Amino acid sequence: MTFRKRGFEYIREEEIPLKLPKEFPRTNHSNRIHIKKVNFIWWVYTKEIVKSPYYVRLRKGCTDDNVYENLEKVTKFNTSSLSPQKKKEFYENLSKKLKGKLMHPITNEMRKKISLANKGKIMSEETKHKLSISIKKAIKEGRLKVRYGEENPSWKGGQLILGQYYYIKEGIVKKKYPNLPKDFPILSSKRKKDNYIKRANLVWWKHTGEIIKYPEFAHHKNRNKTDDRFENLEKTNRSEHAKKHAKEYLEKRKQKLDY
Repeated sequence: MTFRKRGFEYIREEEIPLKLPKEFPRTNHSNRIHIKKVNFIWWVYTKEIVKSPYYVRLRKGCTDDNVYENLEKVTKFNTSSLSPQKKKEFYENLSKKLKGKLMHPITNEMRKKISLANKGKIMSEETKHKLSISIKKAIKEGRLKVRYGEENPSWKGGQLILGQYYYIKEGIVKKKYPNLPKDFPILSSKRKKDNYIKRANLVWWKHTGEIIKYPEFAHHKNRNKTDDRFENLEKTNRSEHAKKHAKEYLEKRKQKLDY
């Protein structure tokens, strides 16, 4: 009886006619001891036991793993013996070589299948904790780089939605508009540790040169508070705003009663 694992064939030890050394690598599968076929062939021809970090694989262009000439012994690079600095350099060089390259390219069809398989799954607290530890370890060892701001793939231009309105980071606005007035209204956030500027106010100032200050504010004509096009904005105050909406409400109410 045989089985395959990661592309390699394994055979039962009891089916092998030769007696193997005690230190020969073995695998337990279905309560039976199995031997890696390529390791056995290599040992038969060379009397050499292949152990980690070495392993036997097929040569490039070969398909038959039953022939000794098609096999070669290679090593897995072991970083455990390296110093932290050397380990960091190794992973940096490796990431540069592999940048933009996928070992197994993911197609859109595969992405959809992965998405459907993970839909509705909730990660347990234990898994979250393990993932957090592994990420911190990878960052410390230099295998994973934390990307901030524009380098991060989830970067949204320093914008966030607060109370249905769009706000932009003060630093980004000042970088783009160095002539921004000093008295421009700013929203300070203790939780986010940043100052923000309302995007609607910025659009109004950009087109008219006027600074909208309390009690005035930029009203959205189509009632979509994320639509900050200049054509959709008008400057108003709370009393005017309330009167306008009261009129609209009364007109709608009248239409319903007439009907």
